[in-house]
Amino acid sequence: YFYIMSDSRKSVMDWIMEFGKFFLNTNNFSKEFPLKWFTCKKVNRGKVREYFEILRLLENELPDKNFPIYKTEEELSFENFLKVPLSKENYENFDKKIISRVSNSILFSPTIANFKNDWSWDYNEAVFQAGIFLEEFERMYLIRGLYRRENFQKKFLGWKVHLFRRVGDSKDLVNPFWNISIIEENILENLLQRIGFFPESISKNVNTPEKERKRRNEFQNNCDFLD
Repeated sequence: YFYIMSDSRKSVMDWIMEFGKFFLNTNNFSKEFPLKWFTCKKVNRGKVREYFEILRLLENELPDKNFPIYKTEEELSFENFLKVPLSKENYENFDKKIISRVSNSILFSPTIANFKNDWSWDYNEAVFQAGIFLEEFERMYLIRGLYRRENFQKKFLGWKVHLFRRVGDSKDLVNPFWNISIIEENILENLLQRIGFFPESISKNVNTPEKERKRRNEFQNNCDFLD
């Protein structure tokens, strides 16, 4: 894998389509800045059906030391990047939600109503997480929702299942995009709308798993230069 700085997954796809044919095949787009590949950590990963898997990383998932990153703003923009950790004050602004399973209910503590309030954080975009258990599938899911601040309110941008674990298993399945059925996706989306983690009405512009599936298929069909 390698790191790309971009404002959206679509921008990464466009960058790969425009420069990937030479850049990725020869690994020598620039003698000064050759593509720097990293070895993936050994984790239990979901099915892979694509040439590329584009993953959004959170702050705590980045390396603690300098690492090379490519930017999609220009034809080929490269820099050494060093993350600046969030201050303790910013961490304290997070409301920790404890999720427990009691009978057929999912309890949030503090109440999910706190999440429905207007945007009170210093940053303009953030990923929020929620844990869900679906008894009918015997799976526990970690859901990530992407939100942006607009006029001091939360704008919902998209969601995905970051990982899940089967009841009785000791390991998570990470990035299980192709391991989750459409029925599961619909149940999860409806449940998260009902409890208030997602808005009641989801805009056509929101990146749902259904839309992501179409986007991935179109992207892969255009990556035949890697065959």
